[in-house]
Amino acid sequence: MKNMKVLKCGGNMYVILVYDINLENVKLPNKIESIGHNAFRETKIQNITIPNSVKKLSGCIFVNCGNLARIKFLPTDMTGIDVNKRIFDGIENIKNCTIYVKNEIVKNYMEQNLIIPSTVNIEILE
Repeated sequence: MKNMKVLKCGGNMYVILVYDINLENVKLPNKIESIGHNAFRETKIQNITIPNSVKKLSGCIFVNCGNLARIKFLPTDMTGIDVNKRIFDGIENIKNCTIYVKNEIVKNYMEQNLIIPSTVNIEILE
């Protein structure tokens, strides 16, 4: 992607550098294991695909991302994934956003364990 760069830091650690606030569509590569606090803060991101390789999701990843419309979450099981329950803090003012998940297990986990604004829906991918 021309608006972000994935850098290998050593071992299995990678860092995502977002250097364009106009970034709209993001498909993270399968090697990404962690998405840090404020990762996409104040970007114009609309769509993002989070790969099955993710093992940690910090809080406030999408702060002030008012254009966020679609999150495609590919992990099929939440076992072993460290998720901050406040991952969606800062998107309370979006008009409408849908998180697409792979199955009922992930959907139920999100509904029961995460703080999700009322403007965000969770649906199962078909």
